[in-house]
Amino acid sequence: MTGFVEVAVLASTILFVLTWTFVVLVAPHLRWRATISPMRRISIARAWLYAPFWVPLALLAGSLSLGLVADPLGDHCLKHAHWHHLCWVHPPQPTNHAIVWLLPTAILIPALGSLARVLRDVSREGRLAKDLVWVSSPCGLGPDIRLIDQEKPIALTIGWRTPHILLSSGLVQHISSHAFQTVLAHERAHISRGDIPLALIDRFTASLLPRSVANPLLEHISLGREMACDVAAANKVGGPIVVARALTEVAALGMKPVATGLSLVGSTLELRVTYLLQPATKEWGWCVPATILAAVVAAGAGPVHTVVETLITFLLQS
Repeated sequence: MTGFVEVAVLASTILFVLTWTFVVLVAPHLRWRATISPMRRISIARAWLYAPFWVPLALLAGSLSLGLVADPLGDHCLKHAHWHHLCWVHPPQPTNHAIVWLLPTAILIPALGSLARVLRDVSREGRLAKDLVWVSSPCGLGPDIRLIDQEKPIALTIGWRTPHILLSSGLVQHISSHAFQTVLAHERAHISRGDIPLALIDRFTASLLPRSVANPLLEHISLGREMACDVAAANKVGGPIVVARALTEVAALGMKPVATGLSLVGSTLELRVTYLLQPATKEWGWCVPATILAAVVAAGAGPVHTVVETLITFLLQS
């Protein structure tokens, strides 16, 4: 193993641990405004959920760029010859220290265990989804819509490879035609947005965080997803008031979320109705995310670079 690979592996591991710890300590205390737009809510929640991955990569890119930029000007590595510096230009000599593979392994093993548990749950839910499709029947409204002979009101989208919309006979019989069209438009919006595979990726990522941290973030992603589909449905069926009425009509039937798929009542209805009637007037462009990313990269090229080199030197010389 070359010296550069050693410090790169250790740097990635250290940055992952530091970012993971920061997310665990800070994310539970975030304050969310009720009127925040769906895409902004989803973007913020996913930025925190995936932070242990994208933040270390951005910091590492900034740290490595420092040597490339500084070398023509007289590289700083020459002033810190005793350090195991993180630099393309002046990589350190390999140490073959056991900590280089022990530290990543200590993190990887429990992470794989968490991912395996989620995979088991997803497989079980996949079998349930197949059973639901098997016992359902076509209803003449499209190849993606199937009817379940069930008095309990059900409306959900299942299947990450071949999505289907499942509606129960109890729901179809007890809601108005406007509400029925709204339900179809909402569920079809889930399919067109690719929400099911994205939700699956979110679940795998969330398994690497404590539940007390991951669950609120997943709930905000779910709420933003449902709000976005409500807006899409409003554009199809005649406006937000029609969708708001449909949501309250469906809620009055006592519909409950199902153990698989994306359900129409998967998030707080009060917040969704409030947003439909008082939508946000302004969305973020690319400016804010790009500025945040640039700031993280700059931090990697600045103070984080020195901190990581100091920690690597301490670990390899201890």
